[in-house]
Amino acid sequence: MKRYAAFFVVLIICLSVFGCKKNDVETIDTSKKIAELRRATKKRQEKKKEKTKVGIEFIRITKTYEYDSAPAFSPDGTKIAYASYRDDVQNIWIVDSEGKEKPKRITHTATLDNRPTWSADGNTIIFSSAKLNDNAEPKLRIINSNGTNLRQLGKGVQGYNPSCSPINEQLVFVSKNNLWIMKTLNDKPEYITTKGYHDYPCWMDNAKKVLFFSDNDLHLIGIDKKESTCLTKDAWNSFPSISLKTNKIAFISNRSGNYDLWIMNSDCTNPVQITDDKYNELYPCFSSDGSRIAFQSDKSGNFDIWVAKLPENI
Repeated sequence: MKRYAAFFVVLIICLSVFGCKKNDVETIDTSKKIAELRRATKKRQEKKKEKTKVGIEFIRITKTYEYDSAPAFSPDGTKIAYASYRDDVQNIWIVDSEGKEKPKRITHTATLDNRPTWSADGNTIIFSSAKLNDNAEPKLRIINSNGTNLRQLGKGVQGYNPSCSPINEQLVFVSKNNLWIMKTLNDKPEYITTKGYHDYPCWMDNAKKVLFFSDNDLHLIGIDKKESTCLTKDAWNSFPSISLKTNKIAFISNRSGNYDLWIMNSDCTNPVQITDDKYNELYPCFSSDGSRIAFQSDKSGNFDIWVAKLPENI
């Protein structure tokens, strides 16, 4: 009996050892397969990124080593208005859209001027203006695009992040975290949202709807129905801009791990990453023909205005 018992003990030990070795082999093989799949997936993703970036040309527009931000294309696409922080004030400047000419300063106030937007005819620029060291909400001001006739918008309308309609006189802006519109620049503002935090509005669908940022995503609201719809539901998406000609949306998203510039169709399909680096992009603005995007980036070591020229296949 002792001999049989010893035999069975040895047999069990041998089976256990060989069984473990087999499992180990299977585990190693599975790990190798997973690693190979990951490498193949990464390779496909890299090829896809390279393919989408073919033909995109980046041009640095401002090179003064100041803090330049919030670019806005003129309706004809020949100029870019932007805000530049210098000597403890921030004023509105204009530069040609190729960056070949010297920028021109059009406001000369001891204030913080920001977020310029062009009227549909290109004759005037509306922007927000805040007093230094003042916690009050900024006021909206308007100036001729040649730098003359600076004045308050309406009867001292307060707000920020204005956006002029590209087809009529309508204006949408933010005040007290909600969206307001003026159907003409002489009308009294009317609110279209009442609760929550809403920001960075722009016009969509022939100025019948407004695209904006809220709760880390892009939302759409009709100016008459006053019902909003969430368009994006992944990562953080903000700073929308629309090309009415191509029906594309430019926006900033961290879905790839960094604040990069993206574009997509107006129904949120076919997202394409335009920038993919360690730097941060903000405030994109489509040109009226949809062929270029002006944006703010620190890729030069300082926040400057850049333009991305897009190929026809994007």
